[in-house]
Parts: sequence; structure tokens; C-alpha cells
Amino acid sequence: MLGRRIATSARAIVVAAVLLTAIARLPSFVHQLFDPDEAAIATEAIALHHGGTLYTDAADRKPPLVPMVYEASFAATDSTDLRWLHGLAAVGIASTALLLAFDLRRRHGMTAAWWAVGLTVAGAVAFFPVDGQAANYSHFALLPGAAAIVLARRGRSSTALLGGAADGIAVLCRQTWMFGVFPGVVGAVVASRRRRDGVWFLAGCTAAVASAALFVPFGGFVHWTFTGNKGFLSEGESIGRAMLAYLGSFTTFVVLHLTLAVAVIAAGLAFARAAWAHRVEELDLWLWLGGALLAEIAGFRFFGHYWIQSLPPLVLLAVPVLTHVTGRTRAWAIGAVAVPTTIAVLAAFTPSTFRTLPNPDRLAAYVRTHTATDSPILVWGSYPELYWASDRAPAGALVLSDFVTGRSGGRPTGNATLHYSTPGAYDLMMRRLQECPPALVLDTSTANIRGYGRYPIAEFARLDTFVRGGYRQVARIDGVSILAARDPASVCNPFPSGRANRR
Repeated sequence: MLGRRIATSARAIVVAAVLLTAIARLPSFVHQLFDPDEAAIATEAIALHHGGTLYTDAADRKPPLVPMVYEASFAATDSTDLRWLHGLAAVGIASTALLLAFDLRRRHGMTAAWWAVGLTVAGAVAFFPVDGQAANYSHFALLPGAAAIVLARRGRSSTALLGGAADGIAVLCRQTWMFGVFPGVVGAVVASRRRRDGVWFLAGCTAAVASAALFVPFGGFVHWTFTGNKGFLSEGESIGRAMLAYLGSFTTFVVLHLTLAVAVIAAGLAFARAAWAHRVEELDLWLWLGGALLAEIAGFRFFGHYWIQSLPPLVLLAVPVLTHVTGRTRAWAIGAVAVPTTIAVLAAFTPSTFRTLPNPDRLAAYVRTHTATDSPILVWGSYPELYWASDRAPAGALVLSDFVTGRSGGRPTGNATLHYSTPGAYDLMMRRLQECPPALVLDTSTANIRGYGRYPIAEFARLDTFVRGGYRQVARIDGVSILAARDPASVCNPFPSGRANRR
């Protein structure tokens, strides 16, 4: 009797989702930085916290909502500790698990709810540590993205509107959720049999994305998030090499999410038979999954956390199949979820085993000693960890010099990347540097951090003239050249109404 009560209790589902997420994300409460993306987001947040504006004082090719969440955490805790953000990401995963669980319970019963909780929590962490334990754009987009799918399928105009707004919020976290607009419209129309509900979904999404104009320069948002990313989205390497990279990423994902993958294949076969008989109620879910797979291959960079966007449609498609498995098959299915997830969680306690990030501590200590709290610094290179560790905003507005050099993760380095640079990025950097010179310039090309030995400052004429004319080398730490302003009076604080004045 007690076991039956537990199995049918909504409260038990909530407790299970919270406990499973807390256990699965435990490594993220021990370690701070898993992914350089976290440091890049933190750099934008630091600029905001100092009084700056996104896309003017801190620019990255990402939407604005996640840096704003980071800044809110920094303000609330008066620190740049990333573990609070890891906690928020965990809340998002648990909430997503519950959202999908209760939707599936309504459609398929309590067994479906239990499967949804297990698959969602496990699916969100069964990656290499850099992808499974971080708090980046993909993780924060998961909850609103899942809400968009669930709400669009409820069959009412109000939920279609809310679903569109949820997808818009997901886009403001990670722009690849824009591939959900068409599936959301289809889902709203199929669920209600009314074309106007597709319009409501589209209206909600448009309004949510347009709301970015209320808190960031809208032109900068559009340029850095959408129109200025052509170089990043270009292939940049041979098709054969790209396909091998994709095959490796795909295989890793399937092995770590085997139960999910097998159940979705079974669901696909059943859908093909149903489609032949003109029963296509699940069409939108397959379109959501297709959009997520398209997001995975965009730019031919196959990072593990890109698969997180596919998690909600995968769970919604797989669970109805898994509710019918029994006996030994069910035991094997549960084991195929539990074993790789346990291995991934244990591995995340020692993330450096899989990826060693450069240690910015000595450089950050020097920066903190030799600059004022609200004084930005220029880091030439791809080293946002240094901005984060020193709690200094980026001079020259760019979170990464990659926007000038065209370098990006998963690509070869060298002059061949220069034509992938973000349009206008070099001009923005030089304009902001000349308007407000930093106290320090840290040149990581002399240490060849992340391949920047291929991009010495001397190869960039305007920047080289600026640095040679106004700065002199004063130190070298961990191979990084540190240059200080020749005339301290030329250094300025671009955030006169920022954090220091608010205290």
C-alpha cells in the first residue's frame, strides 16, 4: 500500500526531481569553473555590475538574458562565485524535469512521470564535465524551451501565446531556440485545430524577443546575436573533417543516453506507421527535435552541451515507449540510464582529468594589486577566465579577441581565420580603447594561450600603434606580457556611475 502511494504521489515526483538533480549536480557545488563560456558570461556580467551596457561595453555573439542573470547573482551575493549560478542551473533542470513529468502524467499516467524525471535529470548531466556541470547558455535555455513545447501543445489560444513567449525567452538565452518557432506554430495549430493559435504562438515569441530593446541596445543585440555571426557559422574546414567530428559527438551522446536514443528510434518507427495512416499528433515534437539537431550542426562545431536543446523533445517522444517496457527490458533500460550518468557525475569531481583550463590566479592577483576596482583591462587573446578571476571588465568592449582574429573553438588557428572576424568588432574595440584607455594590457600571444601565438599584436596595425604608443612592458607572468600605461593620467574609468559609486 505504501509503495503504491509513493508511486502515485505528485509530492514524491517533486521530491525525486529535486533530490536526483541535487545529487547529479553535486560536483558543480564543489568546483566553480567548468567551461570557458562561464568565464565569458561572467565577464559580461562584471561589466554590467560595474555600470556598463551589453553590446557597448561588453560584447559577445550571444543573447543578453544569461549575462543579466549572472549579474543579478553577483549583485545579490556581492561576489563572482559561480556556484550560485550552478545552483540556478540545477533549479532549471529540476523544474524542466517536473514540467515534462506532469505533462506526460496527464497524457500517459504516473509511470510516464517517473520516466520523465529520470531521463531529464540524467540526460542533462550525462556529458563530459565541461558540458554536464556548467551553467551556460544551453542550461539556462532548457526550462523556457521545454515550457514552449509543452504550452504550445495544450490546445488553447492563451497557452499558444505563452508558449511563444517561452520560446522567445529561450531565444534570449540561446539564439538557436529560434529553430523552435516553426515547430511551435505547428504544435499550436495541431493541438487546437485553429490556425489562429499558430499566430498567437508567433506573436508571443516575437514580443518576447523584441523585449530585448527594453534593456539593451536593440541594434547591437541583433548584430551580435544574429546578423554578425556569418563567420562563426561558416564551415571553415573540410566536410570530411567536420563529419568525423560530428560522428564523434553523435556517438558520444548516444552512448551516454542509450535508453533515450533507443526509445526514440522505436517512437520514430511508430510515428512513421501512424503518419502513413494520417495520424500526426506528434509531428510538432519531431519538428522540435529536427530544429535541435539543426542547431547542433550550425557552424560545424560539435560541443556536447549543444545536445541539451534536443533533450525536451527526446524525453517527450521516448517516455510513451518506455511506459510499456516491463521485466528484464525495463531493468536494462534503467541501467542504461543510471550507469553512464553515475560515471559522468563521478568524473565531474575531477574535471581537469578531461580538460585542463589555464590557471589565471597569478595574473589576476597582479591585476587586482595594480588596478582600481572599476578599472577595465585589455586582455588580448581568448582568456575570459582572467577577467573573471580579477573581477575586471573588458576594455575595448570585446569579451574575446576572437571577434577580431576570427579564431573560435574547434577550428585551426592562423591567418586563415581572419576573414571569419565579426564585422565591426575591430572598429568597436579600437573606438572604445581610444575613448577610454585601460591601465593594463595583457598580451596572451606571448604565452600562446589557446593558439594566440599565431596572432601577435604586431599583426594588427591599429592595435599595435595604440599599444606601442601608450604602453610599456612592466612584467611577464606565466608567459603573458603585462603592459602598463606610460601616462597614468590617460587612464579613465568608463563606468563613473558604476559599482564603486553605488556602494
